[in-house]
Amino acid sequence: MELQLTNKTSSYSQAFQTASQLKECLLSRKWDSQNELLEILNFEILKICNERRNSFIIKNVAKQLKKIISDGCRDDTADIRESVLSLVYDFIVGIETSCNSIADQATEHVHANEIILTVGYSGTVKAFLKSASKKRRFHVIVVENAPSYSGHQMAKELANENIQTTIILDSAVFAIMARVNKVVIGGVSAILANGAIIVNQGVHLTALSAKHHSVPLICLSALYKLTPLFLSSDDHSSFNKLISPENVLEPQDGVNVVCPMYDFVPPELITLFVTGASTHSHALLYKLVQDLYLKDSIGELER
Repeated sequence: MELQLTNKTSSYSQAFQTASQLKECLLSRKWDSQNELLEILNFEILKICNERRNSFIIKNVAKQLKKIISDGCRDDTADIRESVLSLVYDFIVGIETSCNSIADQATEHVHANEIILTVGYSGTVKAFLKSASKKRRFHVIVVENAPSYSGHQMAKELANENIQTTIILDSAVFAIMARVNKVVIGGVSAILANGAIIVNQGVHLTALSAKHHSVPLICLSALYKLTPLFLSSDDHSSFNKLISPENVLEPQDGVNVVCPMYDFVPPELITLFVTGASTHSHALLYKLVQDLYLKDSIGELER
């Protein structure tokens, strides 16, 4: 089984396919001890990670599964094979239910008559706000997130759920922020071990505006996006991708335009993380990283 991924493959699909591929590998290979199992798993993880070097999520899922199996697999278990496969199935179920688990916490964070701002399109944010709308009435302001303009789709789908919705230009974020009660963002590519996030361009501007106006910013993310690696402000070239600026700027002779795909948002701009398990401040994420990964997986950003 090969990973069927494209540039438009969702984070959930990447996580689910990776876990499913490792499950199929364990089902098809012969192993009778923990050492044999970990040897097979290490080989498959190395192969997957080499094929998809730029995907945080694929590496995260593979390494989290290795931690679960290392902690839960013992040679003295009556049926080691059945025990390991049960752990793997539970892990996959956790991936499948992650969005619903986050949405179930919505009423703890969204209150009546609040004005909530979000950026662009995020399926997780949509599910979160839809869940909150069952018991609360509130107003959502959606930033259009040019040049993708994914915010238009977000605003349309929220309006179809009978949620009061307004769409604004990216340039209007700072001006409108004084009226906002909280910012809710999703669509995160990775959460670093120190609480910084890698996210679609445009979110950093919103986070800075929220910080200036003392507006809390809540980040919604499944745990498979939490990576055990660190990133400083000097490491942008290690994770970012440059895309064509043709959608926002006409070509001009002698002018070089740098157009990154992602924003790096430092941890001090994020108030709270809502995961499928619970809520966390960025200061406590490192403990969560220790629970999810083996010690040899925690370190600096791989180059």
